[in-house]
Amino acid sequence: MIVRLSRVAALGCSLLAALGAWAENPRALSGASVSAQPIVVTDDSGHRVRVGQPAVRIVTLAPHATELVYALGAGDALVGTMEGSDYPQAARAVPRIGGLNGASLEAVVARHPDLVIVWGGGNPPALIDRLRILGMPVFDSDPASLAQMAESLRALGQLTGRAAAGEQAARAVEQRANELRRTHRGLKPIPVFYQLWDQPLMTVGAKQIIGALIGECAGVAVPDIGALKSAVVSREAVLASAPQLIINGAGRASTDPLSQWQRYPWLPAVRHGQLRSMDPDLLQRPGPRLIDGAVQLCALIDQARAENER
Repeated sequence: MIVRLSRVAALGCSLLAALGAWAENPRALSGASVSAQPIVVTDDSGHRVRVGQPAVRIVTLAPHATELVYALGAGDALVGTMEGSDYPQAARAVPRIGGLNGASLEAVVARHPDLVIVWGGGNPPALIDRLRILGMPVFDSDPASLAQMAESLRALGQLTGRAAAGEQAARAVEQRANELRRTHRGLKPIPVFYQLWDQPLMTVGAKQIIGALIGECAGVAVPDIGALKSAVVSREAVLASAPQLIINGAGRASTDPLSQWQRYPWLPAVRHGQLRSMDPDLLQRPGPRLIDGAVQLCALIDQARAENER
């Protein structure tokens, strides 16, 4: 018992020491000086994020946040990330500080970050709140649209001292998004069921970014789950919504998540052969590859629309 208590005490002292060092001078831990002109941006949750100068030690708590950092050319600043951060290839070498069960406050603090990029839609709110209470610069990356994705790229470009790269990346997203909107403006929307998971059966809502993208492609996310971003739904609810396209986003290779729908040959999506799968990383990671996922999503919806109109 004495040994265990000693270890706990030692861990607590280590955490307190790290927190004290960070709070006293977070830039000193990275060997950087404090800028006279702070950088202030607004994240996807509406919080203001302030850094004394461009971040040089970054921790990301979601794979898509890691992709955003690399898209800005700031990958060398990453000092910690989560399991699953596997794109681009260089991301595989970044030290892991957490996995499916999340990351601890101690693990984040131990990396001495001067910027933590979190995912409000996936990280525990308590962890995000505690990081902010400690005074760490925390940027919540949880875009609800391609337009917000572009603004996030601009903001992170400023925080990392790569404003030009952020602006270039943002404009590229905006240009391709505008092309998709022009192409699909005025088209008759079709019902689309995005199968986020199959056991239990889960889908996305219109206020979640995948649901929003379905709308951009002249589709309607069904069944209607109201203001929820995602929810477990019944098979009966899906059948009643008569989707003309069913997209599997579960990404499971061991079984066929779409096979259950073959039992309903009268369903429009089955009758017209519109049971499709997409790489979940392109849509379920709201990072820079999201626009590629949007293009593929629109192509599937366009094909389903054409098949159902024959």
